[in-house]
This record gives sequence, C-alpha cells and structure tokens, in this order.
Amino acid sequence: MNKIFLLGYLGCDPTLSYTNNQTAVVKFTIATNDGTQEKPKTNWHNIVVFGKIAENCNIYLQKGSRVLVEGSLQTREYVDKNQVKKIFYDIIATHVKFIDKIETIKHDNEKPSKDEKYKELMPNLTKQVEERQIREKDDNLPYYKESVKKDFTDDDIPF
Repeated sequence: MNKIFLLGYLGCDPTLSYTNNQTAVVKFTIATNDGTQEKPKTNWHNIVVFGKIAENCNIYLQKGSRVLVEGSLQTREYVDKNQVKKIFYDIIATHVKFIDKIETIKHDNEKPSKDEKYKELMPNLTKQVEERQIREKDDNLPYYKESVKKDFTDDDIPF
C-alpha cells in the first residue's frame, strides 16, 4: 500500500500548467515539521495535483497556506550530464484539504487575491451566481412585499 498523509504549509505559490490533453496540473511544495521543540526539523515535499483539484488549488492556495494532502509517493530518477544519478520524490495528491480560511481581503500594494483571480477567469459563472442569489432573495418572500403597510401606527399592532 502506497498512501501518504501530510499536514504542512505551502512554501511557494502553486504553479499551474496543462498536459497535452488539457488536464490541469499544479505543483507546489509544502513544509512539514519533525523532531522535537528543542531540535525542530523541517522537511520539504514536492506535491503534484491533477484535474479539478489542481484548478482549485491554483485558485485558493498561496504561499503560507496550511493544507492536508493525501496521496501516494512516486519516485523519479535520471542521470544528469555529469553522469550523476538524481532521485526525486513527489507526492501525487488525490485529495487536498484547505485548512486555512480563504482570505478575500485585498490590501493595497498586494497582488490580487485568489478569489479575484477566480472571478477574472470565470466572469460568467460569477454573474450567474449573483443573478441566482438575487432571484432567490426575491422568490423567498413574494407575499411580503405586497402585505407590508408603508404607514402604520401603534393601533395596527394586535397586542
């Protein structure tokens, strides 16, 4: 069984790319802590995420975000031009849980938040959601608008 669970913090912003068949791929690193408080040890892990989860990671995660990653270990190796064997270990994530709240506040002099980036990428979806919220608000109490008196006095209250 090849199963890994890691809880850590992103060391960099996710990097989005696409395969030849247009599958989203996001890569990022996370730091985990080992050892004791007297002698803490930080381990860095390469994370690779595919598909819709990758797109969500790209939108909502940023450097410093806390995540729980579930996946499997994959080994890559090659020989460089100096004939030195290089071995890399990647975590191929199947699930990524966002531990931190998604921040939507944009401060001056900062890059756009991930939510703003998402709205730029999906303006039609955002518009549809806003329109649906307006419709639901109107549909929830259609009788209320007609039954409310604009001018009422204490005598109108039944108790």
